[in-house]
Amino acid sequence: MTAIKVTNLYKKFQNTVAVNDISFEIPYGEITALLGSNGAGKSTTLNMIAGILIPTSGKIEFSGLEYEKHYKEVKSKIGYLTCDMALYETFSVYETLKIIGELKGYDSKKVKSRIEELTETFSLHEILEKHFSELSSGQKQRSLIATTLVHDPEILIFDEVTASLDLIISKDIMDFLIEEKKKGKAIIFSTHILSEVEYISDRILMIEKGKLVKETNCQDLIKENNSSNVTEAFYQALKEVQTIE
Repeated sequence: MTAIKVTNLYKKFQNTVAVNDISFEIPYGEITALLGSNGAGKSTTLNMIAGILIPTSGKIEFSGLEYEKHYKEVKSKIGYLTCDMALYETFSVYETLKIIGELKGYDSKKVKSRIEELTETFSLHEILEKHFSELSSGQKQRSLIATTLVHDPEILIFDEVTASLDLIISKDIMDFLIEEKKKGKAIIFSTHILSEVEYISDRILMIEKGKLVKETNCQDLIKENNSSNVTEAFYQALKEVQTIE
């Protein structure tokens, strides 16, 4: 079943075309990696899917629902996190989780239960009463992921969320995404860490200069470029695309 359907998506900022007529589908029960060089259009694409940016033209559907016509229902389906998000400084981690849970429509009993579940999953016991400024980078990211998931969304959108994290915490996040996939959730994430792509992705979407240039998977990408790993294969594929253009 299709979780996200992107059709002829186009975004222009003044005289710059950031995303140029791309179309793809993200199914439930799979992890899709969105790859490209800096400025390729990855974050702009994810921001449009998450409803942060309005497309210049094109259509995005979530389980057949259009954002504009079914805003609340679509919002309830999505969990979105980028590397530059932060929690409110004036609230503790617990207070933030409680507020967001209530804003998503949960009653106090359901919010409490969900916070307990996320606390166990992300080992938040020692930091629930702390404020965002008091947390380490790893604690901040675990807290942010918990707030992203407090309403148990069925579609997860992660944009470079492990960029500044150490290997252990990054692997914990990747393992968590694998478990979410097993629950049938749809996941799309961008990263520059290609070992993560090799570790968890089922499919790869390559974007360059705002265009979707390739839809593949790790095994095929390696084979096509006669490489021994995804990092080398992606480098070769990107060079080929840039040479053609």
